[in-house]
Amino acid sequence: MKCTEFKASYAELILGKGWHSAGKNYDRWVAHMNSCQTCSDWYLQRQLEDKGINIDDFPCVHIAYHSAKTCTKHESAWECPDTTLVCMDGLFGIPVRDGGESYIKIDYCPWCGIDLYSDRG
Repeated sequence: MKCTEFKASYAELILGKGWHSAGKNYDRWVAHMNSCQTCSDWYLQRQLEDKGINIDDFPCVHIAYHSAKTCTKHESAWECPDTTLVCMDGLFGIPVRDGGESYIKIDYCPWCGIDLYSDRG
């Protein structure tokens, strides 16, 4: 699968008929996404845009995707086992599930390695 086909099929697979009706296209689509970093990042960006999240408010698409995640089952990010990153007072970190709002501050994106605070002075 080429990148253009991957991007063109997003609307059908994600917004249209869904994964279950995609058949072999689903396997090809996922295989391409897993082997192409550009399309994987594009997919994350599209998911954020579809939720109305502006990725320009974050250092990178990965931090945006993982720290802007919302859960309908849990009241806070610290209660949700699916939440991998939190943002507190402009700092990003890994939530510590200790009953409070503790987190381990990170300085670099775990997915792309960029400095999260380099342009903040």
